[in-house]
Amino acid sequence: MICIPAIDLLEGKAVRLTQGAYDSAKIYAEDPVVLAKTFEDAGCTHLHLVDLEGARVGIVQHMSVLEEIAQKTSLTIDFSGGLSEIGHIEDAIHAGASWVGIGSKAVTDPSWVKQVIETIGADRILLSADARDGYVATKGWTQTSNVTLTEHIRTYLDAGVCRMVVTDIGRDGMLQGPSIELYKSLLAQFRGDGLNLIASGGISGIADLESCQAIGCAAVVIGKAYYEGHLSLEAIVGFETLHSGQN
Repeated sequence: MICIPAIDLLEGKAVRLTQGAYDSAKIYAEDPVVLAKTFEDAGCTHLHLVDLEGARVGIVQHMSVLEEIAQKTSLTIDFSGGLSEIGHIEDAIHAGASWVGIGSKAVTDPSWVKQVIETIGADRILLSADARDGYVATKGWTQTSNVTLTEHIRTYLDAGVCRMVVTDIGRDGMLQGPSIELYKSLLAQFRGDGLNLIASGGISGIADLESCQAIGCAAVVIGKAYYEGHLSLEAIVGFETLHSGQN
């Protein structure tokens, strides 16, 4: 199981939100590029990079940050937030993203996502399946759709998209543990169909990583647990090294 540190971008800085509320933003680093290099120097191999501003307004705001991190590190980056045009998708890949995350548009415009799949291939897409009370949230988590999480996952598995980061918004930033029962249920339903589930939200310590590992998550996104000192980079990298090759 891969442990993926997260950098959320707002006005050029690395921040974290609580339950997706923008007015809860707390700045953790003035320079996200330096932060990304810190992750790499500690032994991390992947980065979950989110343009929060882009997600809120619907247009990418931090493409230059992605490009600089890709140039100055060898991290494998997934990038999301505001990728609302096929040109944005292509620009992100050109800038250095290994995968591009699609969230709101996967709900509001499935035909557009089909075009993206035809353009770059389903294997370059990371579906951001962000759920609030079982329904998929959109517009940077500010709105909740009438699409259930399970039907959303089924739709995109059928389209060939297997890599999905699933966030329980109610757990995000709360440091109260991930939604293990939700993830177990999703894996029971969809692992046989190729679901590559990346857990996100609520991670608070090593025990949570062990729980995600035990049920078969492919990866875990780590945000506030690191920033608030609950998990050191040494512990994160050590856990990943210990469990490398499993799942």
